[in-house]
Amino acid sequence: MNALSTNSSNDNVIFLLQSLDGVYVTRHSEYTIRGGKCVQVRDLKTRQVKPTHDALNKQLDALARPHTSGMSFLRDNPAVGDCLVFDIYPEHGGGSITTSGIRGFMPLPEVTTAN
Repeated sequence: MNALSTNSSNDNVIFLLQSLDGVYVTRHSEYTIRGGKCVQVRDLKTRQVKPTHDALNKQLDALARPHTSGMSFLRDNPAVGDCLVFDIYPEHGGGSITTSGIRGFMPLPEVTTAN
């Protein structure tokens, strides 16, 4: 997992992910992240890809850890129970979706190029 950078352009510090490639399993879906962007969402029950999911092709902006008093944004590696946060409308001034808690993670295979 790579380090997180900060964006302090507003009063709340938001931690942005530089890269967090892998497949994240939540309660109902698998989110495939490549280069910090959601490239596929699959329904766990039907095993079908969801081509119209709001997170598809959106930047993974943060990992959030739920607490009884709200959410805290993480600087460290995600853990079971943490949530993925996607910025779904950056071109319209923001808006985000937050997944249910992470139940599992699978790294993506290394991509090699032939010389």
